[in-house]
Amino acid sequence: MAKQLKCGSCGATYPDTSQSGSATYFHVCPDKIVGTPEVLDAAHNIVTPAVFIPTPNPRNENLVPDPQNPGGYVMISAGSGVTAV
Repeated sequence: MAKQLKCGSCGATYPDTSQSGSATYFHVCPDKIVGTPEVLDAAHNIVTPAVFIPTPNPRNENLVPDPQNPGGYVMISAGSGVTAV
């Protein structure tokens, strides 16, 4: 089973695509994440809606040409990194 990675910026988990046989995937954080979750009553009605905040230091694994290395590519933004989970 492929190990999972957790984004340090948005908290998303996704497969580590560096593993053999994995599909190619480039994680990009959403613009906003949940800062405070919604509060529900016993009947599951929303008492207080969720509050969204801008994603701090967003990660974008898409590649762009490397200006320092013609023919090479670099990740757009490493964000706050990833951890194996």
